[in-house]
Amino acid sequence: MPVAPTYPGVYVEEIPSPVRTIVGVSTSVTAFLGYTGRGPTNRATQVMNYGDFERTFGGLDADSAVSYAVQHFFRNGGSEAWIVRAARGARAASVTMANADTGGVNVLVASAVSEGVWGNQIRLQVDYDTSNPNDTFNLRAIEYRDAGGTLVPAVSEVHRNLSMDSDSPRYAPSVVNANSTIVHLDRVAGVETGLAANQGTSTSGDIPLAAINGLTTPSRITVTVNGRGPIELALNAPTGADGARLTSIADDIVAKAAAAGVALAHGGFRSRHRKVDPVPVDRNRRALQRDVRKRAPVRRRTGAPAGRPERRHRNVRRCGAPPGGIWDARLADG
Repeated sequence: MPVAPTYPGVYVEEIPSPVRTIVGVSTSVTAFLGYTGRGPTNRATQVMNYGDFERTFGGLDADSAVSYAVQHFFRNGGSEAWIVRAARGARAASVTMANADTGGVNVLVASAVSEGVWGNQIRLQVDYDTSNPNDTFNLRAIEYRDAGGTLVPAVSEVHRNLSMDSDSPRYAPSVVNANSTIVHLDRVAGVETGLAANQGTSTSGDIPLAAINGLTTPSRITVTVNGRGPIELALNAPTGADGARLTSIADDIVAKAAAAGVALAHGGFRSRHRKVDPVPVDRNRRALQRDVRKRAPVRRRTGAPAGRPERRHRNVRRCGAPPGGIWDARLADG
């Protein structure tokens, strides 16, 4: 700090030197730019060893001088490399998946995770061997590679219990894109419009008689009872009108559930009221008040009688390929 002189003389003040020590930096980090058979293009990707390079960029390639340079770099003590893949005009192989139950409406596009002809050797298989084949499916992705003139499986992935419901934790694009190293899924834009005629609905609360009378065709519902299910029931076309139609639907649900080994019951649909006689004009005020207190409004009750639980069911129509079917596709146009 500055010295405060108090009398004439020579004073010494030490000032910190502005010279900074040169800190050593790593000399084993190298950037490589050039062609590789696969991997992200036009951006730098960090690799910490040659195994990382093989998984991301495909390893040694006779047409890629960069692949050999990276191998020699790590063999000679390199510890970190940044790779920029250059592949002008390359495209990612892709295939569009259609929904077999709705006349071939396109629902998903599967693409290789990076550009190049390597994606032409990816095969996809779809099956419905799940606990709920009406709503979920399995996707198998296999990448084949040439081994002495023969294509052999090199990478195999299985993504199970996928759903097309975007609110599901097993939503197909989200699950596959987060875990797959070879394929990427995208939902086709506007697919909801194409499937609109095949979607079921679920309504809670009071159902107006007009809606009940409008149920004229056979339908399917899925029920879950006490943790058992879901079980799909194929219902007949309802008969009757108003309450009778609702009763026929309930009877059909009970019968079909019993055939599936699930015991259900409903209490019928009835209405009741309490009759109230008019009060004579000549009665005194007290009698009039007493009789008015006895009055009860006309009431209508619809549902299960007291003491029996009310069961609610959802009307769900499945849109997808038939259970047990296998859909096989090959990605192309790489």
